[in-house]
Amino acid sequence: MNTLLIFFIIIILISVIGIKFRVPPFITLVGGAVAFGFAVGGDPDAVFTQVAMGCASVFNSLGIPILAGSVIAKYLVEQGYIQQIVSDIRKVLKSPLSLSGFAGYIIGIPSTCPITAFMILSPVLSHLAPDKRRQNSLMYLVALGSALGVAFVYPTPVTFPLFDTFGPKHLSPLTFDMVTITLSVFFLVLFIWWTRWRTPKATEEMSAVQNNHETPYTSGETSETDEVTKSEGAEWGLEGSGYSDQQHLQPGCETDSGLCSGRFHPKAWAPFLVIFAAIPVGLFLLHLSHFTLVQFIMFAGMITAVMVALPENRWTGFVSGAKHAGVVIFDICGAGALGYVITQSTFAQDSLQVLASHVPLILIPFIMAALIQTAQGSRIVTSILTAQIIATTGIPPMMNPLALFLMIIAGAGVICFVTDPYFWLLHRTTGDDVKTVFKRYTVPQAVFGICTYMVAFAIQYFYS
Repeated sequence: MNTLLIFFIIIILISVIGIKFRVPPFITLVGGAVAFGFAVGGDPDAVFTQVAMGCASVFNSLGIPILAGSVIAKYLVEQGYIQQIVSDIRKVLKSPLSLSGFAGYIIGIPSTCPITAFMILSPVLSHLAPDKRRQNSLMYLVALGSALGVAFVYPTPVTFPLFDTFGPKHLSPLTFDMVTITLSVFFLVLFIWWTRWRTPKATEEMSAVQNNHETPYTSGETSETDEVTKSEGAEWGLEGSGYSDQQHLQPGCETDSGLCSGRFHPKAWAPFLVIFAAIPVGLFLLHLSHFTLVQFIMFAGMITAVMVALPENRWTGFVSGAKHAGVVIFDICGAGALGYVITQSTFAQDSLQVLASHVPLILIPFIMAALIQTAQGSRIVTSILTAQIIATTGIPPMMNPLALFLMIIAGAGVICFVTDPYFWLLHRTTGDDVKTVFKRYTVPQAVFGICTYMVAFAIQYFYS
């Protein structure tokens, strides 16, 4: 049987089994890797060896960054620092709409997972809206902001595998981020403007509520959004982890408003400041490679988060953060296993032969990523699988690396629908029907994906 047909059957089965029977992604992905290896005639011992090697390669690359991001996120919530960060951003971005979008963008990057950022921010930001409809607008902005940050900015689990797999000699992470941050921020601003245009009076009314120290709920009440978000925590392995239950209230912070008074709060930003400060140290003093630089800066940020935490919270905070990190790490290790088994077969040659006879070569990375994303729903899995598959073809030497990376990122975001776990998290959190979530979450990302591909095409055309 053609490996291309086997691949799509396996991917569809992974999605169906995962969604219908709620089987954890690690099990479905590793099971899919074994099934694919057997289906293409692989030796059982070789297949299981490939599975182990695929898991190990991904853990080696992303284990420390994801653990560090999850631990940092945990301490931000447990120490009450997330309120201070949101309050500091609010001093620059007065509009709750802009605040929500950029808070999601900023927190999503170091947390390495958009859903983690959403779980952290949604309880705080829900206090900034006077009614459910405007709360939902803020939730969509947090979701889009966090998704854009994780999808576009290096180093995250979406972008890091691209550098790790292709190892481009003529593309530095700095150049990549200059392009992708500009592009993703433009998309975010565009979505904020579109949301504000749809609800033109929202900003004024929400500001009035904040200025009068009024909130949609009294301190003893719990909003429907909060209840749904907390119930969602169990589904994502976040129950009891403190991602939506703040353990400590910093001085000057209010429980009802979810915000803090005072000037800039450097202690809350300390892990991020250290991460940025560690970059020149790693590059120019320690002469680290791109791979080891990511490990170094994220480890430095995690140590800082531990040190600024209260002594009695340091152990429990690390354990809770590691618990969430373990779920994420092993899920993407499963993707690494599937990708490695696939690359050891003739899939790359078979798929390239089929696609090249029907579509231009320059569309193949985009289409491959879009098909994988549509089938299984995770951008991280899509990035890892697509990179591993494309790397075994003759495409990378023929393309500008920046254009190639943007095409994969574009394909990974163009179809975020029924297989995307974030879609259903928003569906449950907002209470909106599927059609509304599709219009406010899926359609904007499809537009962003197509626009990103157009930028990639232009880069390839003028700078190849």
